[in-house]
Amino acid sequence: MPFDTTRMREVARTIRDEGLTSVGVSSVFSPLTAECENEAADILRSVNPEVQITLSHELGPIGLLERENATLLNACLIDLARRTTRAFTEALRTGGVD
Repeated sequence: MPFDTTRMREVARTIRDEGLTSVGVSSVFSPLTAECENEAADILRSVNPEVQITLSHELGPIGLLERENATLLNACLIDLARRTTRAFTEALRTGGVD
């Protein structure tokens, strides 16, 4: 089945309109070719440039279920990780550590 860009644009608008800030994208054959995941990410970014995107093929060629789970977990935790890193950096700066 070919990639449905029209449907992906609808989904991207829904994600934006619902205020979601992080998305995980997983395609069954992405370890062989990441084309579908990359195209989905391009559409997501074109509709909502601020959204954080995790692509499963970037996490490794592990099995589909493991890759899907890791992608979703990463997408859920990325905002927390960035806030934690910023807070730690600010604490070091405040403490006079360069």
